[in-house]
Amino acid sequence: MQDVVVRGPGLAILADGGTLNLDARSREGASKPGVSPKLRFSVMSTGCVFDAGCGPGICSERLARNGATIHGFDVTPQMVELARHRCAELPVELVAGDLAAPLDWLAAESFDKILCSLALDYVEDLKPVFSEFRRVARRGASLVFSMAHPMRDWMDERTREEEAYFTTSRFGLYWSGFGEPKPYVQAYRRPLSDILNGLTESGWRLDRLVEPQPLAEMQTVSARLHAKLSQSPAFICE
Repeated sequence: MQDVVVRGPGLAILADGGTLNLDARSREGASKPGVSPKLRFSVMSTGCVFDAGCGPGICSERLARNGATIHGFDVTPQMVELARHRCAELPVELVAGDLAAPLDWLAAESFDKILCSLALDYVEDLKPVFSEFRRVARRGASLVFSMAHPMRDWMDERTREEEAYFTTSRFGLYWSGFGEPKPYVQAYRRPLSDILNGLTESGWRLDRLVEPQPLAEMQTVSARLHAKLSQSPAFICE
């Protein structure tokens, strides 16, 4: 068994907003610590790394600058172009691909590390994704991923609607903070058991689960949001 160290059309609009909006959001950053930077980059910064759902290439760039060789992909072509621009001249290969589909362009046992930061929320069934990650992972590889915390989505009436906690359901929200027009992004809310069982049933072993709190420097960006995220869960990292 392998060890685990525990994006839709609206995102195209977000990407069309340009690098400045995305970079500003990433600096806010750490307002949404999908994976704590210390954990993410210490674990992933060597070997051949698969950046699944790479978005605009923020993680790919940092990992490559720290010594890793990166193969990344994203479902939104505009995001891939932003990532290519960001990672120009670095050992980073980037393509368009769908996390919800088989990774059939990749050979088995290709990667030492797999990173999936805040992308799994846009996939309905996680088990096939984890199985594909397992297939392309080399023996002894590590998987680091992050998602919205199931309890956060359950507590929010906009995402819960009338569904039971134990039901996987789709919801949509307009995202703020990326300029106008606000992108309408759809994602899935699911119980914690669906995440963990899909992981272990695909041959991965859970090493640890982290419920990250906002970094101290986020207070200078948004004291209100910092206080909120310090009191209630927003993300899980595994």
